[in-house]
Amino acid sequence: MKKSFLFFLSAAAFIFLAVFLIFSRKFERTNLVSSPSFLKSFFAPTPTPSPWLAYSNLNYGYFLNYPRGWQKTEWDIQGAAKLQRPQEGMILQQVKFEGKERSFQVVVWLNRQKAAITQWLRWYRHEDLELKKIPQKSNYQILDKEAFLIFQEKTPWGYPVVRIFFSHQDKMFELVAQNPSRDLEKTYQEIIQSFRLTEGQ
Repeated sequence: MKKSFLFFLSAAAFIFLAVFLIFSRKFERTNLVSSPSFLKSFFAPTPTPSPWLAYSNLNYGYFLNYPRGWQKTEWDIQGAAKLQRPQEGMILQQVKFEGKERSFQVVVWLNRQKAAITQWLRWYRHEDLELKKIPQKSNYQILDKEAFLIFQEKTPWGYPVVRIFFSHQDKMFELVAQNPSRDLEKTYQEIIQSFRLTEGQ
């Protein structure tokens, strides 16, 4: 009698333990699947890449964003000509970003004398610009600096451009946008708004 009772008790304990383990595992799986972290990781959409890429130039102290898919070409006087001391008014660095029927350039010139923009334009850019179209005073602003915006309808490239000039320390920056009119389109405005000078430059 005692043996049968012990057997019955052992069997009942075994069944109880088995049922407990089955239900606990089922509960864990249910909680795992329904938990926000699991659902988020399992059903999370693939992140959309930013439509903009970043360009940074530490040598000349600036960076900007440009549209993804545009081609970038770059030229640097130190790498190309290996000049130790460039002459006043020379191009130090140039980078061009090209999209379909669009382009944006940054040209960094040497302005060691820190000449005023209008004077510098007449000294070093007179061959490319119509002197009569150079504004007498600043007509644009970038990074809280006075700048000069010049629309040039006829260019050696065969398409009109907007040029923006501003000076910083011993450099003259020229931003060139392929544009059919003086009013810059949204893409160029966003590129220019992203333009920053590196700290300490």
